[in-house]
Amino acid sequence: DSTKYSLKGFFGDCSLQGFIAGGVQEKNISNLWDYIKDEIREEKNPDINKLREIFYFFFEKYNLIFPIFELQEVSVGDNFVEDNHIRHSSSKEVNGAISEVIFRGWVNHKTNKTVKKSVVKMG
Repeated sequence: DSTKYSLKGFFGDCSLQGFIAGGVQEKNISNLWDYIKDEIREEKNPDINKLREIFYFFFEKYNLIFPIFELQEVSVGDNFVEDNHIRHSSSKEVNGAISEVIFRGWVNHKTNKTVKKSVVKMG
């Protein structure tokens, strides 16, 4: 219920139409990503997996209309790069190889600029 209440601010109303209409707007996608990132950092939201699925769903639909962005290519074993990644607080290492990709960020594929950094864990 608290997650549903929090999402109301992103989507306006709780109808299916409001959910879809709000979800494919760039500002809402960006705000939703920030919200999920903060929830991941706090590690208290039992709905975090569903939230990630919602974000990836809307990100994909937005890109059907405006194919400007793409999810960051980041994999376990890649080296942590401060310009591309956010270190999760549960990381055992400060630098080095990524041991888990918790939440993917995205880049502008035309400029290769990172828009949102991926949340990752090391060690």
